Amino acid sequence: MDIQEKQDLKNKFTEHLMKNVMPILNLLEPTRQKELMRYGFVKVIAIMAAILAPVLTIIFFLSAKGSGTAGLLIFLFLIMPSACLTMIIFYAAYWGTYFYRRKINNNFKKLLKDNCMPKILSFFDEMKYKDQEIQKSLFQESGLFPSFDLIRRDDIFTGKYNDIWYHIEELYLYKVPGLFSGRFGTVSFKGVVVVFPANKYAKTQTIITAKKDTNIKNRQPYIVPTFIMLAGLLIIFIFMQLLSQDNSFIGFAITLVLGIALIYLIFDTIEKSKKYEDVNLEDISFDKQFSVYSKDQVESRYLVTPAFMDKLKDLQTAFGTNNVKCSFWGNRVMLAISTDDDLFEVGNLDTPLSDTKQICKFVDELTSIYDMIDYFKSMENTGL
Repeated sequence: MDIQEKQDLKNKFTEHLMKNVMPILNLLEPTRQKELMRYGFVKVIAIMAAILAPVLTIIFFLSAKGSGTAGLLIFLFLIMPSACLTMIIFYAAYWGTYFYRRKINNNFKKLLKDNCMPKILSFFDEMKYKDQEIQKSLFQESGLFPSFDLIRRDDIFTGKYNDIWYHIEELYLYKVPGLFSGRFGTVSFKGVVVVFPANKYAKTQTIITAKKDTNIKNRQPYIVPTFIMLAGLLIIFIFMQLLSQDNSFIGFAITLVLGIALIYLIFDTIEKSKKYEDVNLEDISFDKQFSVYSKDQVESRYLVTPAFMDKLKDLQTAFGTNNVKCSFWGNRVMLAISTDDDLFEVGNLDTPLSDTKQICKFVDELTSIYDMIDYFKSMENTGL
């Protein structure tokens, strides 16, 4: 799509928004204000509790008298429990307010989506919400992500543009839960994934990632920090064994396990990396931002053209992130856009519903995806 076509699409979408979506938003604005007032009331109560608890403890401490055994008993059984209770009340007020606000905000955003998303998507040809999920095997085949076990999907869009079906998902990929990794586990990826077919069949696989992005090719997530941590622990335990006069079996076993884990990590990384070759391109600016890996240097240069490079940069701009990846293999193309932003939202508690900037941003993001679809569809005509 050229600049004029994009502007025309945006103007038509704005008209559609004012006519079909804004009446619904106007009806839900009082609900937003009511929920915001309710949160404000809860916040005031929490602040009062957080202030009164330490004040009462101090007053109690100053009024309590006693010496010797009586003073010790007062301290142990009255003042200390009061201080602990104060800390509990303070943290309960802080975190209780935080989680309460997050809950009502998420509930309100869901209310907005349930009521407005069908009307918003009716503007686009054959686009559906929460329709078909991207298969887990495609994430693994793409080579764009580190190793993961769980998928938590948020928004799912399926549509058709220029006779090409596409899937868009906002999701989280998780590695299995660990001791310090939260409810779902370590986050391997958070962002948006786009999949669509290409008219050119790629004999081998080509991967484009942000420079120095090691979270790819189904490796363990955060492999560099893990490697550094294992190496550091191994060195520490080796020195402890050398300096210790009593070389215990436990110390030896821990050192052995760390050494084996480090060797496995090194060989696993080498094995998964040697299947791909680094592709150096003539565009110095693109080469500074992205790394290109392929099993076929010639084919990758046919695919990663100057036109493709421009469209990938446009995709970064539209989604407001520097971490965009792309993989093409067989007749499939997958885009992975890493971002911490909560995308595809209709609104939230903090912003008046008359402000439709977030909804309109959806058009910019979608047209940048359309440009990619146009590029790969053009291969049918050019014979690339």
